[in-house]
Amino acid sequence: MFKHLLLFSSFIALSISTMAQSFSFSKNENGFAYNSKGECLLLTDSKDAAIVFSSKTPSIFNCKCYEISFSETEDDIKIDSTAISNSNISESSDSLTVTIKKIKANTGYLIVYGDTSCDIDQPCHAFTWVTEYLPIESVSWDKDTVICSDLQLNISPVMTYRNEYGKEQKVRRNIQVKYNTFLSDDNGGTMVDEVANEFTGSSSIYLNSIPYVNTPFEVEDITSNTLSQKITTDTFYTQAVVAYPNIRTVAEKEHEGDEGTDTLLIFTQELKDAISQSKNFRSSGPLTFNFTSNSNDMSNHYEWAIVSGTEANQGNFKNAFVLFEKDVNAYVVSDPDLYCIQLTVSNIRNDSVCEHNSYGCFRIAKSMLYIPNTFTPNGDGTNDEFRVAYRSIESFYICIYDQWGRRVYESEDITQGWDGTVGGKLGTVGTYFYVIKAKGTDDEEYKKKGTINLIRSK
Repeated sequence: MFKHLLLFSSFIALSISTMAQSFSFSKNENGFAYNSKGECLLLTDSKDAAIVFSSKTPSIFNCKCYEISFSETEDDIKIDSTAISNSNISESSDSLTVTIKKIKANTGYLIVYGDTSCDIDQPCHAFTWVTEYLPIESVSWDKDTVICSDLQLNISPVMTYRNEYGKEQKVRRNIQVKYNTFLSDDNGGTMVDEVANEFTGSSSIYLNSIPYVNTPFEVEDITSNTLSQKITTDTFYTQAVVAYPNIRTVAEKEHEGDEGTDTLLIFTQELKDAISQSKNFRSSGPLTFNFTSNSNDMSNHYEWAIVSGTEANQGNFKNAFVLFEKDVNAYVVSDPDLYCIQLTVSNIRNDSVCEHNSYGCFRIAKSMLYIPNTFTPNGDGTNDEFRVAYRSIESFYICIYDQWGRRVYESEDITQGWDGTVGGKLGTVGTYFYVIKAKGTDDEEYKKKGTINLIRSK
């Protein structure tokens, strides 16, 4: 009789796509559907377990139910079928409901019925397999391998089911994994915190975010909304290294001509991203930096590889200047260019090496002076000082004279401005003269003369 099971294979897609079919348990606490196609039902409680098949269809006739088992031979899969008498069948003009009682685990169930939507010689059919749900008993990993990146967690036991062709399939669990790891924070620092991710797997899952601290795993099967089953593993002892480096500028004041204003630069995992964000960082040289690796405890070797210009744009660190320190303080950069840094942290133990790369880029702008011709020292907080805007200036001198040639202000500090006072008193409203000599970090020399207007309007 049950050549039908294989003969109907060409019609199952049509049957499912043209009619609303479903298998479910008569009581939710008995189990749940493994997937939306209804290929497999997971049985959690065999006591009084029954499954219900329902279908919306134009017309129904001659419905029969069968219990199916498979056995594999050397060349083929043998099908055994038994007609089921302990079933209730309810037929109407537009629907079919079949309840099969006293179901068994690891068994298939076939519903065969006539309908105008199917070929008269090959009736409509629907098939599902009932598999006993097995809670997770153990979670393991390969303890003899140095794991630097992806980590495979092996799940046991593995649940299986048979499809309508008798081929064995693995049930894929939905699993949530929680563990502690070494993370970056929003302020350029680090912390150890718990992370939780969801995965799907039958016999194993892969953590693409490996723990960077020693930690157990809390593994929970969330395949069903009504089940809650957790297992906590032994401690996983990591070998992986990671760093969340940053660089900070030491300069206390913003340069008025800076193209970027950020004083903290967070490294990225990709060089192209680091180059893209370089425009946001301080751009006026000379700049003094502190490099902080923020690496985890597994790291014991550090390489800050620094390149500029074409090598930076191309990501060529072959001939880079390298600093072998965990953290670097007071590193000075003056020449205008694009600079990129590759930090490589690694651990070198027992002839094995794990390493991690990250990238940070910044630009030093070409030198520039912008000299205003008016300022209003009236105490309103706007334009109260005569101040030169600049980028990448190495040395600077300014002298200001009044209309009678008397020197009223001089300075070698480009970050300071003249507040319009002369000898501690308010300067006279009117025109003043300045002389500026400066040199850029790119060796550009500036000699400027001109007038400024002191206005004290209210």
